[in-house]
Amino acid sequence: MSNLGSETIGKYTTSGATVNASLVPQSGLSTPAHVAVSDGYLFVANAGNGTIGKYTTSGATVNASLISGLNFPYGIAVSGTDLFVTNNSNGSAGTGTIGKYTTSGATVNASLISGLTDPTAIAVSGGNLFVASRPSSTMGRIGKYTTAGATVNASLVTGLHEPYGIDVLPHPLQLVNAFSRKRHGGMVTFDIELPITGEPGVECRTGGDTQNFIFSFTFNNSVVSGSAGLTSGVGSVSGSPIFSGNTMSVQLTGVADVQKITLTLHAVTDKFGQGLPSIAVSANMLIGDTTGNKIVNSSDVSQTKGQSGLAVTAMNFREDINASNSINSSDVSLVKLHSGSSVP
Repeated sequence: MSNLGSETIGKYTTSGATVNASLVPQSGLSTPAHVAVSDGYLFVANAGNGTIGKYTTSGATVNASLISGLNFPYGIAVSGTDLFVTNNSNGSAGTGTIGKYTTSGATVNASLISGLTDPTAIAVSGGNLFVASRPSSTMGRIGKYTTAGATVNASLVTGLHEPYGIDVLPHPLQLVNAFSRKRHGGMVTFDIELPITGEPGVECRTGGDTQNFIFSFTFNNSVVSGSAGLTSGVGSVSGSPIFSGNTMSVQLTGVADVQKITLTLHAVTDKFGQGLPSIAVSANMLIGDTTGNKIVNSSDVSQTKGQSGLAVTAMNFREDINASNSINSSDVSLVKLHSGSSVP
């Protein structure tokens, strides 16, 4: 919380207990008008000296003047590595702007949105920005813009009086898609889609000597925790899931061929604290089924022969059965070896 009177940043629990009333002390702050938190860092808008300061959530200074040269920055919002700032321009009519920067301090567009009057607060949700402003002393409004700076509706909400705070509830957490992911030849990554509803996708590539695979799951929000277990089929989860932004990756090992496996995700939680019930995603594991029709036969042999010697691309990577980043006689031999195999 920013304390304008004492020019400090205080830290409290969501139940109201004081953690540190002067987490970031007065030194380096100047009329701290707003604060945003992201990935373990605090970003403070100093309206008094026109800077954005960066601190850790434990109060350590990273850079007290991460961004400087601003004009009365009152509002600040962070999304991923993007940082958006309202330049109030001391309330001068039509001179307020929204600037876009990175969380490392680089300028993307200092006047992403211009022509505003007295912009006081900002919030970001998905690809949209919501800006509170005061076109006159008796009228306030909320405008909606894209994060690229396009105007959606400059008067989305009207009839307000001196709006100074704004926030947007996050979208409910959802699983968007799932893939079986392999790095071919240690160089290029190609994904086979695993539909989250309906008939499971077919993974036709080998997993090497220990039959290792990576299943990757994409969510609509950034995810931070969760677990996974193989609930059907032969194989096991190796290690803990890896989280990166909106993605959760699960390593599988010892996965047998010619079977349908089901991986169940448990207690997946996003950065907003929202959780999901258990979600099951299945895959048909069938080496050599380049056509994805759940049977390995002459069609798969012919398809692989037809791509032999060609560069591996997003259009033909299924024919690179051994994921070597080269389609050749070894891949043709693997398809022939598994010809006749099928899954229901």
